[in-house]
Amino acid sequence: MAKYRIMTFDGGGTLGALSLQLLNRLVKQNPTLISRTHVFSGNSIGSFTALALASGRSPQETFRYFKENILPAFSISRPGGPVFNQQLPYSGFIKAVRNFSRKIFVSKT
Repeated sequence: MAKYRIMTFDGGGTLGALSLQLLNRLVKQNPTLISRTHVFSGNSIGSFTALALASGRSPQETFRYFKENILPAFSISRPGGPVFNQQLPYSGFIKAVRNFSRKIFVSKT
């Protein structure tokens, strides 16, 4: 039976940045970690990370894009605070992910 290395990422909005920072540290210790991974998966913001890595983006590049374009969508203060009001400005988030996805698919064709 074949063995596969699977890397998966959780959701959680801003916690996606934590996953990427941890991955950056792991890659520094084990430079072939990404290239030896067969399957990337994730849910919610983790799916963004999985898509970026599967398309050949580095963890550093993915974190930079996340920090500059996606994280601001989760940082907008709303009445009621983050616990009571989970509504996010999805239009900005969707635009950032769509732009990143276009870069992935345009560069691959």
